[in-house]
Amino acid sequence: MGEVRGDNARGGWVGRAITRVRDVDGRVWLHGLAGLFTAGLGVVICVTGSSPRVGLERWCSDHYSHTGTAVLFWERGLQVYRRPVGAQCRRPQRGREWRLRRDLARRWDVNPRDLCFRTSTSGMGKGTDAAPETLPLVINWQRFPRPYPPGVMLYFLPEALLWEHTGASFRTLNRVTIVKLLVVGHLAWVVLVLLMAGFQPRGWAWVVMAVGYSQLIYWSLVGIYDGVAVGFVLLCMLALQRGRGTLAVGAISAACFLHFRALWYLPLLVPGILLVIHKREVRSRTPKLGIPNPAVLVGGLVLLLTSAYVFWILWPALKSFPLRNPVDYRKLAVGSPVFMSFVVPTLGVVLVMAWRRLWLGLGLVVWMTYFFLRTPQIMSWHVLFLLPILALPSLTLPAPELGKDRHMDQAFAVLVWYFVSAAVVFQTNLWPAWIASVVRRIGLG
Repeated sequence: MGEVRGDNARGGWVGRAITRVRDVDGRVWLHGLAGLFTAGLGVVICVTGSSPRVGLERWCSDHYSHTGTAVLFWERGLQVYRRPVGAQCRRPQRGREWRLRRDLARRWDVNPRDLCFRTSTSGMGKGTDAAPETLPLVINWQRFPRPYPPGVMLYFLPEALLWEHTGASFRTLNRVTIVKLLVVGHLAWVVLVLLMAGFQPRGWAWVVMAVGYSQLIYWSLVGIYDGVAVGFVLLCMLALQRGRGTLAVGAISAACFLHFRALWYLPLLVPGILLVIHKREVRSRTPKLGIPNPAVLVGGLVLLLTSAYVFWILWPALKSFPLRNPVDYRKLAVGSPVFMSFVVPTLGVVLVMAWRRLWLGLGLVVWMTYFFLRTPQIMSWHVLFLLPILALPSLTLPAPELGKDRHMDQAFAVLVWYFVSAAVVFQTNLWPAWIASVVRRIGLG
């Protein structure tokens, strides 16, 4: 006994701490280390760099443009969808405002053409004439109405209020935005990890989680808000996996309310509604939240109808956007390199899913391909909306009559389609080269 007590004494609190660390679940380590890394990136991006834009890449102007649009929306309402943004701004007057425009563009490191001097109000709901000293908003693509659903106005409302009522600097506002995007992007990744928990083989799950973290965090650092809507799409898939139809319907509705490209995953609404009907969820409450399910369903319907109404208003203007889509159906010739590198692999994926009776995956791939072919503009950062397709196999349970490897057939098919679409449609490199940009930002490279 004396020797045992002596060993324990020699080990002391260090030995007990090591034992406790060894007993910690691996998933806790994963979330902890990833959270620390994300927090470190947030600190680096906020305290380094000379540009008030703050974001990792200087080409991105979306984050502060959404803030400016949110301010304009609360002043102009649906006019931001009916008329070009530039038509709702006034040209700066010669003299003081002209010099202010030039000086602010240089100080904020923005394009002078993105500055918007307001015409009738100097603040959200103030209703007074704009004074010459009123700071302009910064909004890109002023030749067009804003092609985003109302959810983006709500998401950037805190920054809009800070801009209008606190006198926060342009740099401070962008820091707030980037930190928000990082937090939301990390939460979306946590949902992805929950979605892939228990998926076999584990190697596949680790690949999906690694790609998901890289994509969600990188685009958040840049200033792209798409990860917010992607997080709700992933939440919809997690709800379907766990048999919660009401939550699935609410999540996909919220995703569409935040970003129109979430319409790519609208077919997920069908299994969600079927679950609600089959399990009679209308008569119960959402687990843990305690919200009546009818309220969630009605709220989801309101969000979808609101997004559909705004999309209907925008439809004529969307046709005037410049064509920037390598797989647009109007220029896709049979036998062309783009046809052979995208359409042919997509047909192969469709055939595999039809052969294995993977109807949900088949429906999603066909639906998304239709959007790819018909959308006038597809930018590199829209590749983020491809991410949920990688987690699709987690919704497929192996059926004995169809073979135990059925879900792996789907996993391989969506992996091929993901990388083909990323390279051909979105023309982006999935390799995490952004880490080098972070290193250069710190000054180590």
